[in-house]
Amino acid sequence: MQFHPIGIIHTPYTKHAPRQSITEAEGVFYISIDPANEQGLFRLEKHSHIFIIYWLDRQTEPIKWVVTPHHGQAAPVGLFASRTPLRPNPIGLSLVKLLGVDGNVLHISGIDALDGTPVLDIKPYFKGLDSIPLKTSSPSG
Repeated sequence: MQFHPIGIIHTPYTKHAPRQSITEAEGVFYISIDPANEQGLFRLEKHSHIFIIYWLDRQTEPIKWVVTPHHGQAAPVGLFASRTPLRPNPIGLSLVKLLGVDGNVLHISGIDALDGTPVLDIKPYFKGLDSIPLKTSSPSG
């Protein structure tokens, strides 16, 4: 199996990144897309948010199959029931605000990735497809 990065994430994070994207994070965040892939950005600016799929290329810690999440949950959960970056396949996924497109450069809100992280893919966020409406439960289920 081979992956071919389509671009590079640029962030102010050189040693540690937050565990989740922070829309209002301080600093400059952008993605430089390989010029050979620039045509694929056609009309991307029509979207307010985009999913970034990236390779966690500096993962060095061993994975743990049971983890304690950092987002306020006290009980341990299985790796796949968490957002830990320590995965069997170190693939990251972040939803970010698209601030603008300038040629092959995507200006984005804060992303939870280290500077120089390779981008594998970009997908637009569609409210009707990517947001699951919450239903109130009824006694009959």
